Amino acid sequence: MSESVQERELEYLYSADKIQHLLARHLKGRTMFLKGQDPPAEALVHEFDLNNRILLESRKVTLEAEMKLQLFRILGRYIELHCEVLKVSGDHKYSIQVVSAAIAKKERSNLRVPLPADQAYITNILASRHTIDTDTLTIPTSVKVGFGEYEQILKRDFENVRIDTFGKRGTWLDQVKKHSKAIYIPDTEDPHTYRPSDDRCLDASALLGQKLQQKIIEYRNHKVRAEAIVPVIYMTHDRSAIPIGYIHVQSKKAPFSAGTLERLYNASADMVEKIRGSNTVMIKEKQQVLNVSRGGFRVRITHDELRTYLARQNGFTFDLVFRMQAPITLFGQIRSQKRMASGELLLGVQIAGNSDESSYKRFLGNVDKLEQETKARLEAKKQQARKSQSR
Repeated sequence: MSESVQERELEYLYSADKIQHLLARHLKGRTMFLKGQDPPAEALVHEFDLNNRILLESRKVTLEAEMKLQLFRILGRYIELHCEVLKVSGDHKYSIQVVSAAIAKKERSNLRVPLPADQAYITNILASRHTIDTDTLTIPTSVKVGFGEYEQILKRDFENVRIDTFGKRGTWLDQVKKHSKAIYIPDTEDPHTYRPSDDRCLDASALLGQKLQQKIIEYRNHKVRAEAIVPVIYMTHDRSAIPIGYIHVQSKKAPFSAGTLERLYNASADMVEKIRGSNTVMIKEKQQVLNVSRGGFRVRITHDELRTYLARQNGFTFDLVFRMQAPITLFGQIRSQKRMASGELLLGVQIAGNSDESSYKRFLGNVDKLEQETKARLEAKKQQARKSQSR
């Protein structure tokens, strides 16, 4: 997919009174979703106080004090809360401080063109098959198998190799997971190489501080000449980045050669691509597009599994097909949703990315043509009405 066409426009709320109003009117007793899992984990907002501290319950994730998190929900419009965990209350409940909030701005500037049932539909909709949640160690078998395969490949060139999910807290792995950056020390005997020469790397010298010399001696005693810990970053179908694990390699014979870091990042990317492929489900059943504008469209979701998938995703990739035309591959952000009594899900989708510039131009060309036809019909009706009044 190409670069984003248009980011979600949000109105940010920092005033305690406005946040209080948002919590009281829209979110008390509601289920929200936590960013950082695939699919996002559910969490229930039980109650809140005048200081915008909420009691949150989630049996899907394990939170710890001082953790930063984002909660989101689509209730007519997209709502997002930026929070910090104050304390763990037990029984899967947490005291959370809401620091700020955001709500999607309404967009009514584009003409919405209603479409007949056979005019347009979406298909080949991509969603996640299994949950990936690193906090509760809910990792699909496909991920673990992928780790094992690449571990054997890398063992051909490195003496020590470990590819795994993130483990106990209080280690360098915490920093790698938190910042999604690597620890890369190409020569453990040289203090200068503990400093990053690549913006994808953390400053190991700063992390060690006064213990740098002690670490050099420790490496020497264990006969480790070079070490790297590279994160494995999984991109969800709504384009959220989740650090699901790491590649840890050591050389005991010699310092790393030039290009080692790039090779490890390439291995990480290849591994994620394989995992993503095995964890992706494609829904081919046609879902009717109800109306369209230059900014996006409204679609009726009738597929049972797809309703579940998309209710917990921020966005998704799909093919949009206009009548008698080739598919246009796009990425859309979900701006609104409404569940009907019949069980159908109506989604307002904003176009946020495209496979190539020509495809996006073809989308706009179709919309422009439909707009012109609609405006012509409306003008014809106005003229007819004026003629009727003049008689």
